[in-house]
Amino acid sequence: MKKLLMTICLVLSSMSMFAEQGETWAGINMNMGLNSNYQNFGVGAKLQYEFVKNLRGEASFNYFLKKDYHTMWDANLNLHYVFRFGEGKKLGIYPLAGVALVDCTYEDTILQNSDINVNEVINGDIFSYRVICANAGAGIEYPVNDWMKLNAEMKWQFPKDHNTRPVASVGIAFRL
Repeated sequence: MKKLLMTICLVLSSMSMFAEQGETWAGINMNMGLNSNYQNFGVGAKLQYEFVKNLRGEASFNYFLKKDYHTMWDANLNLHYVFRFGEGKKLGIYPLAGVALVDCTYEDTILQNSDINVNEVINGDIFSYRVICANAGAGIEYPVNDWMKLNAEMKWQFPKDHNTRPVASVGIAFRL
């Protein structure tokens, strides 16, 4: 965990060192994990930095609210290449690729005892796992004015030895 936080701090500080070269945006987003057998709502924060024209990096952190004894969070590092369309080339569509660290914790689950047809509660047991995922997806953004933009995004997280996790999000970002 310490290594992950140190890496995120290093990425964010390196983004701010080169602030004169590109645009920096900070924002918030609402997320929905859309796994076929488990769906949950989340909130998050993001920081975007444009390295060169149309190519930007994004660091984000999302926390998914507790549902059915499960809590989740993910930390993402993604790259976007933005294609501009429309009048004044305002509308942006981008593919994304990157990596994520996903943490899932679940506790106090109810078990069905088939022999006597009674539910049993296991108290105090907490299970957790962390996996590194590859991210792939696409998004769309629209600048409302020079300092604010709206976006929607759909990405898939591909963890090793676990099911693929689709995540939809909508957000707002502000120029720093």
